[in-house]
Amino acid sequence: MKVQHLFKRCFFCKTIIASSSQSVKTRTSSIHEVEHHENKKIVKPSKAFLNAKKITDLDAYLDWVSIKDTNTKAAYLIYEGSSKSVSKSLLSRHARILPSCVSYWKSSFPKWQIALEQDDYLLVSSPSPSVALSQVLNKIYTFNCKMSAFADVSVAAGEFSQFLRLCNTFRRESKMHKGLESGAILLETKIYEALARYFATKADWLSMNGLLKRLEQDGISASPKLYLYAIECLGRLLTVHSVQQTLHFPAVPPPGVGAPLGHFVSHPFLANTNKVERTLVVLLETLVAKAESQGYDLIQELWNLPRQKDTLQHLYAGLVRVWPHLGPDFSFGQRPPVCSVSATNSSCPSEWGVVSYPVEKHLETVKHKMRNAFACAVPDTKELLAAFEQQLSLERRGEVRISPVLPLFPSRVAPGISRAGHNKGAISDELKKRLRQALLAEQNSWRSALLIGFKELLQRLRRSHSRDQITVYPFLKILPAANYVDLMVKAIDNIARDSALQHLNSYLVCMQLGQRVEAACNLYRMEKIGVLDELKHVYTVYAKQFNRTKMVLPQFRHMWQHALQSRLEQGAVSLNQDWTPWTSMLRGMVGRALYGIIYDRLTFDRLRPILVRHRLSEDSTTVESVSQRREQAPVLFEVQAEYDYELRNLVKIHPSLASWYREADYPPLSFHPAELPMLCPPVPWTSLDDAGYLLSRNYATRFMRHSHASSEPALEDDLDFDPASIPSVFDALNCLAACPWRVNEPILDALISVALSGGNRKLSMPETSTFSTPPSVCITKTMTYEERRLAYREAREAQKQYNETRSLWASELYRLSIANQYRDRVFWLPHSLDFRGRVYPCPPHFHHMGSDVARGLIVFARGLKLGERGLDWLRIHLVNLTGLKKRCSNKERLDFANTIIDEALDSARNPFNGRRWWQEQEEPWQTLACCREIAAALDHPSGPVDYVSHFPVHQDGSCNGLQHYAALGRDQRGAESVNLTDKQYPQDVYGDVVEVVEAQRRIDAAAGVPVAQVLEGFVRRKVIKQSVMTTVYGVTLYGASEQIRKQLRELDDFPAREWLGPAGAYLARLTLASIGTIFTSSTDIQAWFGQVCEHHFVCVYCTVCILNLLGWVFSFIHSVYVIPSLINHLVPFPHDNSLFWFRFRLGIAYGSPSSR
Repeated sequence: MKVQHLFKRCFFCKTIIASSSQSVKTRTSSIHEVEHHENKKIVKPSKAFLNAKKITDLDAYLDWVSIKDTNTKAAYLIYEGSSKSVSKSLLSRHARILPSCVSYWKSSFPKWQIALEQDDYLLVSSPSPSVALSQVLNKIYTFNCKMSAFADVSVAAGEFSQFLRLCNTFRRESKMHKGLESGAILLETKIYEALARYFATKADWLSMNGLLKRLEQDGISASPKLYLYAIECLGRLLTVHSVQQTLHFPAVPPPGVGAPLGHFVSHPFLANTNKVERTLVVLLETLVAKAESQGYDLIQELWNLPRQKDTLQHLYAGLVRVWPHLGPDFSFGQRPPVCSVSATNSSCPSEWGVVSYPVEKHLETVKHKMRNAFACAVPDTKELLAAFEQQLSLERRGEVRISPVLPLFPSRVAPGISRAGHNKGAISDELKKRLRQALLAEQNSWRSALLIGFKELLQRLRRSHSRDQITVYPFLKILPAANYVDLMVKAIDNIARDSALQHLNSYLVCMQLGQRVEAACNLYRMEKIGVLDELKHVYTVYAKQFNRTKMVLPQFRHMWQHALQSRLEQGAVSLNQDWTPWTSMLRGMVGRALYGIIYDRLTFDRLRPILVRHRLSEDSTTVESVSQRREQAPVLFEVQAEYDYELRNLVKIHPSLASWYREADYPPLSFHPAELPMLCPPVPWTSLDDAGYLLSRNYATRFMRHSHASSEPALEDDLDFDPASIPSVFDALNCLAACPWRVNEPILDALISVALSGGNRKLSMPETSTFSTPPSVCITKTMTYEERRLAYREAREAQKQYNETRSLWASELYRLSIANQYRDRVFWLPHSLDFRGRVYPCPPHFHHMGSDVARGLIVFARGLKLGERGLDWLRIHLVNLTGLKKRCSNKERLDFANTIIDEALDSARNPFNGRRWWQEQEEPWQTLACCREIAAALDHPSGPVDYVSHFPVHQDGSCNGLQHYAALGRDQRGAESVNLTDKQYPQDVYGDVVEVVEAQRRIDAAAGVPVAQVLEGFVRRKVIKQSVMTTVYGVTLYGASEQIRKQLRELDDFPAREWLGPAGAYLARLTLASIGTIFTSSTDIQAWFGQVCEHHFVCVYCTVCILNLLGWVFSFIHSVYVIPSLINHLVPFPHDNSLFWFRFRLGIAYGSPSSR
C-alpha cells in the first residue's frame, strides 16, 4: 500500500488514519472487518471506528478533489456506486442515473480495479453515501438536463454539426481528470434520441450505427425510442433506395408518403431480394432481438414515440420484415398507455412485493349508469368546437389581453366617487386614442433598433458558438428574427404594466422573457410539422364523445385515448413531441441576452406625447417649436431598493414613458393563456406530462404543480412514480376539470361597484382612501435609541401596509377583470395536484376556491331543478354562511332561516340601499349570492320546485386532518369534536379549542399575567382557527404565533398594538397545548411519525414513502387525509331531480347531503 501524505482522511468514515503503511496494516485488524467485494477483500469499519469523531462534508469532498490520480478517483466513485444500499440513500433523480454512471466509469477508466487494490485502505464502506458521489451525481444530472434541451434546440435550429463537435469534446473530457470533477458526462437518453431522430429522418444509417456503437462502448443502454428510430431509418432505406442508390442522405423525397399502411406494404422496393436488402433485413432482425432482450415491447412504445406524418409508415415497413404477420392494427383496447392498474406497482421497490389496490377492486364492482353529468353545458357540438377554435387561437397568440374594470392605480379611485364622475381633469377619449396611436408608432421605431441589435448579437454569439461553447445562439435561430423583436416589444409592454402593480427585478424579467421565447419556439415547431392540425382532428373526435349524455367509455381519459388511437391507425403525427423543457438556467440566459438589447439600445422621444397634446389643442406655436426637437431617453433603467431587509435591483420604466402608457390606457391587462379558464373542456390527464390546456404550459399545469414560477421542473423528484399505477387519480382530476362553470353576474356587478366607490374592508375589498406612498424614515441626531427604533418600526409597518394594500388591489383587479371578460361564457378549470396531493385549479387568479369573493363569483354552468327539498337546502346553506348556528341541527337551522327570510329578501332586492343585513355576516358575498338565489326561487312563476338553479350548496368537513388522526388513534373526545361520532347536534372543534384556551386564560389572568388580562374578550374562534387547521401540517410555535398575530391585527377593537407579539405567542402556546388535551392520541401519532422518519433517515439513510389506497406513492405524512376526497370523485353521480349533484374537493363538497 502506498501512502502519499503524512496523514490521510478516510472518505467514507471521515476520520484520520495513520500515515505509514505498516501502521495502517496494524490498525486494520482492530478497527476494520474484512468484506469480500467482487472477489476482492475490502476493509469494513468496525462499530468503534464508525463512532469516531467525524469531519465536515466539505472536508470529505475536498479530500476527494485533492486526489491526483484519475483512476483512483473513478475507483472511489465506482466502489461507492456499486454498494447495494447506496441507492436508497440518494435522491431519486441521482439514484436513477447511478447505474448508467457506474457503467460509464467502468468502461472509461479500465484501470479502476488496479487503483482500488492499491488504495483499498481508503475504501471503507459506510451506511451513508459519500459526499463526493452525491456531488458528482448532482453535477452530472444538472449537466444532462441542460444538454438535453441544448441538443433538441440545436437540431431544430440546424446547428447539428456544431452540436456533434461539442459532444465529441465533452466525451473526450469526461474520460479525463477535468471531466470527472465537472460531471460533463453525456448520459441522458434524450440527447441521443434527438440525434437518432435526426439520423432517422435523413435515412443516415452510417451515423445511426455509429451512435449505437458509441453507446455500447460507453456502457449506456439504448432506450426503446432509440431502437425505433433505428428501425425507422432502415425502413426509410428499404422504401427509398434501390440497388444503385447510396445508403447515405437520400436526395429525393420518399415515394408513397401519406399512403395508407395497407397499400404501403406492397411498395415495389419491398419486394427486392438483392444483397443490400438482405443486409438491411439482417440489421432489422438484430435490432429487434436486442430490444427484446432488454425487455422492450416495441409495439407498445409506439404510443409514446414522437411521430411525424410518415414515421409510422416507415416503422411498419421495417417491422413487417421481422414480423411478417404484423398487421397495421394498434387497438385501443389492447395497448393503452395508461388504462388499468397492474398487480404490482413498478414505482415501488422490488422488496415490497405484490401490492393490492382495494379502491380499484371496489370501483370495478360498482355499476355505473354511464351518464355524463357535464355533457350539454354547450348543447350544440358545433358551438363547442367553435369554442375550441377560439381557445386554440388564444393559446397560439401566447397572451390574452383583457380590459381592466378597475384603474391600475388604486389612488385614482376616491371613496364615494364613481368612475364616471371622478377626476375632473380626466383625459378625453380622443386624446387617449391619439396618444395610443403615437405610442404604437414609437414602437415601430423600436422594432427597427431592436432588429439591428438582435442581428449584431447573433454575429457575436456565432463566433463564441463556433468555439465549442454552450451559448444561446441556437435558441435565437429557431424563430424568424422579427418574432424575437415582437417578443421584446411585448416584454416592454409587460414591464410598463406590471411595474405599476409589483416590484420587478431583472432576474424575474429575464425569466419571463425566456419562458415566452420557449413557448413561441415550441408553437412554431408545432405549426411546422402539423401538430396543430392534428390536434383539431383529435379534439373533434373527443368533443363528440364528451357532449354525449350517455357515456360509451367509462372515463374521460378513455375518451381521449380513443380519439388518439383513431388517429394513430392512420399514421398521424403525435401531439406530444417530447421536446425537452428548457432549464431555468437556459431560460435565464436567453432572457438575459434579449433584455440586454432592450436595456442598452432602446430609447424613446420624451417630447412626442407633448406634441400630441398640443396638436389636439391646435396650439400651432407650441407645435412648431416642439416638432423641431427630439429628446431621446432610455426606455428602461435599474435602481436599488431596500426590500425585506435586502437591496434588490429593480427594473423601472422611464417615468415619462410610464405616464405615456398610463394616459393612453395601453396596454390592457395581459395574461398567459394558462393563467385563465378554458373556453372548451380541458385535455384529460392520461400521463404525467400533457393535459389541461391545448398548447400552453406553466409551473401550475404539471401533474404535480410547483408553488412558484421559478421552480426547476427537471430538478424535482415529485414525479418519481409510475403513471400506470395511479389511473384513479387521473380520473379524479379529469372529473373535476370537466365541470363547466359560469360567472355570477349580479355579484360581479356589485363587486365592481364597491371597488370603484373606494373599497370596503369589511367586504374584503381593499380601501383606497388609505393608499398612499409611505414617507421615508426621518432620523435626527437628537433622537434617542428608542425613538430611532420606534421610527424604523413605524416605517416598516407603513411600508408593509402599503405593499399589502397594493397587492390586494392587484389581486381584485385581476379577478374582477377576468370575470368580466368571461361574462355570458361557459368555461372550464383544469386541475393539478400540489406536493401534498391536494387538488387545485390551474388558473391562479379566478376560480371557485379561496376567499369569500372568489366563491361568490362563480356558479355551475349546468343547472338542475330544485325539487322538493332544494329550497330547504338553500336556506340551510344561508344559515351556514352566517356562522350563527354552528352547533344546531338542520331543523333548528331551518327554523332560524324562516326568522331571517325578510332580511335575506331585503338584501337580495336592495343590497346597498336596504338594511344591508348581508354585509354583517361572516361570508358576506356568498351570503348575498345565496339571498339572491332564494329570492329568485321564491319569485319563480311555477314555484321553487321547478326553479332551475345553478347555485352550489357547500358541505364542509370538520377539520378533515384531525378527523383522520382521531380515527387512527381511536380518540373518543377528539372524534366527538370533529363529528366522527353519532350525536344529536353537530360539534365545532374550533369552538372546543376556544373553550379550553379561554379557561386557561382566565386562570392566568386571575394570577396576574399581563398578557392574559389584555386578551380578555379576544379569544375568539376566528383568531385560533387557522392555527388549529394547520396543526396536521406540523405548524411550529413560531408559525402559529404569526397566524394569531395576523388575526389580532385585523380586529378593530383590539386596542393594545404593542401587545400583538406577546399575545400571539401566548395564544399559540395555549392553542397547541389545548389540541393535545382534546386529541390525546393525534399528537402522539404525529410524534411517532416523526420518530419513524428520523430513524429511517439517520439510521437507514432513506426517505419514507407511503403507498395509499389509490396505489400512489407519496412522501408526505399529512397527505393521508387527501385520499377519501379523491375517491369521492370516482363514485357514481346521483341523477335525481336535485340540484346538488356534484361532489367537490378540499373540504367543500358540492353534493347531495343524502348521498354522503
